[in-house]
Amino acid sequence: MAPFDSRLIRYLAVLGPEAASLEEELERLESSDDLPDQGGGPAAPVLRPITLERFPEEDDSEVPLSPLLATLPDFCFKEGLRLETAKPRGWSPAFASFAFTTGKGGRLFVACLIVHERVQSKSCLCYTPKAFCLVSLFPCLELFRNLLADLVLAARSDDHPRGASPLLSPGKGGSQTRLSKRLVAQIFFDLPVPANHSTMVSLTAGLREVTLLDPSGATRDFSFRPLVACLSEKRLAQLFVLVLLERKVVLTSKELSHALLAAVLEVLRALIFPFEWEHTYIPILPASLRWTLESPAPFLMGVPGGLSPMEIPDDVVLFDLDTGRTIPEKPQMPPIPKSVEHCMTRLRTAHQWEQRDPNKDYWKKFHTVRFANAKSWRPGSDTKAPDSPSSSRGRHRRSLSSTSCESGEESDGALSLHSSGLLSGSLGPVWNEDQERSFRQKVSSLFLEAMILLLHRSEAVSERLSPTQAPEDKATRVLLEDLSRTNAWERFLALPANHPRRQLFDQAVGLGQAGYL
Repeated sequence: MAPFDSRLIRYLAVLGPEAASLEEELERLESSDDLPDQGGGPAAPVLRPITLERFPEEDDSEVPLSPLLATLPDFCFKEGLRLETAKPRGWSPAFASFAFTTGKGGRLFVACLIVHERVQSKSCLCYTPKAFCLVSLFPCLELFRNLLADLVLAARSDDHPRGASPLLSPGKGGSQTRLSKRLVAQIFFDLPVPANHSTMVSLTAGLREVTLLDPSGATRDFSFRPLVACLSEKRLAQLFVLVLLERKVVLTSKELSHALLAAVLEVLRALIFPFEWEHTYIPILPASLRWTLESPAPFLMGVPGGLSPMEIPDDVVLFDLDTGRTIPEKPQMPPIPKSVEHCMTRLRTAHQWEQRDPNKDYWKKFHTVRFANAKSWRPGSDTKAPDSPSSSRGRHRRSLSSTSCESGEESDGALSLHSSGLLSGSLGPVWNEDQERSFRQKVSSLFLEAMILLLHRSEAVSERLSPTQAPEDKATRVLLEDLSRTNAWERFLALPANHPRRQLFDQAVGLGQAGYL
């Protein structure tokens, strides 16, 4: 059993409507001729959200859950917790992720799966949303997405009686161990964080085999494609420099889902290695918190639904992911060094490929989650658990070729990633895990190369340099001067030589100087 401080997942919380609030609205509907959200009828009533379940029940003193539960419904239920007469088409079940700053300055990451459950009244059939949330100190978004889908699928297959707890109540007769209860225990007590960046943990978690690398370092388990899909190389270079300089940056979209907008920001945060974003970080900003755009401190935020020019403070740079434009059109920032522009230019082909109609359709459905048939999967049955019931991506992955991403071969219409470039071969919008990992490594290498070309010219960062290796151009000198005044720069220089982040970057500098990057 993993000790508490080494667990990957800290809490499970299930949010839904308060029973009294739900009963009150159902009684009102039965006595009324108008149904909510039906041609000219009244708007769907908003129910009072509460925490239906949580595990563990007690707060950890280092990472308390109770303060988060007060605001989490605003993030999970973006339009309020409403009683609907039909499931929202294409939005149930749906995945989303959020990030919160703790009182001690750390970050909590919340992965959320929204499902809609049927509620039968005497006169009509209604649906209410319920949010299943995993809370962690690490952004293992793809793993959490899969575990949540497994958990909900297990709860459905347990066939609990009406009114019973969907996750943690005992089975029929009190002796049968419920599948969902076993799964909860497993992901909490048997899913540890790797000890360091050179350690890998492989185990069975939920319904799948899981391989974990150190999520506190440079390792990420989610796709890096959303960032490249949403931003051209020019905008990527601008965004990269503005984030390095700790400016106030907002990404917004009226068309993209919360899940995709948050994914873009999380990829960006990962790619500024060896630095870390030390300031306010809200990948999904609810409408109730729009006032934070007036904050005097630097921030990195995602605002779904878009912003009007009047809502954007003068010192904020907004990137519109729908149009590819910025507000202001020419942000006030130092010129971008040629070395950074060159690295970003190598992403042009990938961005153009993501603009194809099949790819755009794929990203529009990024938030959707598909379940396998729960009736065919029962505890103790011979039916094999689904490899990835969480999404259409998982189902497609099993049908793709197992060709190596580095081999340059292609089959079955799957995309191959050659070592000589980012994209090549017969292209398809759905990738398997090996292809995602290869692309993630290549994009990370490009951004790391840009960081090395910038930082290894500074004697404060690299002790390998001679005094004659000054920045070659004015743009690099200006950017380094501005960068040296940021908190991230100071924090990085203050790291001891044996710190994993410093060691990894020093090793990368050595590889870059040897010509391997």
